[in-house]
Order: sequence, then structure tokens, then C-alpha cells
Amino acid sequence: MKTRLTRIVSSLAIMAALLMVMVVAGCDRVSKPELKGEGPLALTLPEGMLSPEYHQPVEYWKTHHMDIIAHGDYEKQECMLCHDANTSCNNCHEYVGVATVETYE
Repeated sequence: MKTRLTRIVSSLAIMAALLMVMVVAGCDRVSKPELKGEGPLALTLPEGMLSPEYHQPVEYWKTHHMDIIAHGDYEKQECMLCHDANTSCNNCHEYVGVATVETYE
């Protein structure tokens, strides 16, 4: 009885290990959204447009844009004058798992 139970447990352990290998092998790594990056989540500026001086340094804006909006320095509607929520904002928001930005159309 004990050897049969041992074989069953061993078989289940091997199947679980094989399943884990298949799951890990099937996962593709998604590039994070980056300005001038590559892939479906790349953030792009329209041809000839540079990021404005008030968005410098860009790294600061990446991490603090919601604080800036929350403090009332800018309204979300003002941001949407230049930013397309579907191709810039929401790429990042979906990547990090936060609420997406509503579009004003």
C-alpha cells in the first residue's frame, strides 16, 4: 500500500513539474512601455514634437504626474489636449495595473 501511494505521489509531482515547465516556457515577456521604445506598448510623440520643457526631466513626470494633477497644478482635461489616453496613458496604466484614463471624446 505504501509503495503504491509513493508512486502516485511521485507521478503527481512529476506531472506538476512538467506543467510548470510548460507554463513558464509559454510565457512571453512583454516590453515595458517606454518613450521611443519598441513593441505594442511603445510610447511615441507625433513626428517633429519634442517633450515640452515643463515635462523635464521626463522621469520625474512618469512617477509624479498623478500628484501634480491631485494638487491642481494641471487638470486631466488639459493633459488630454496633447496626450492620447489610448496610446500613451493607458499603455502604462494597464502595464502597471492601475485604473485607465477615460478619454474625452
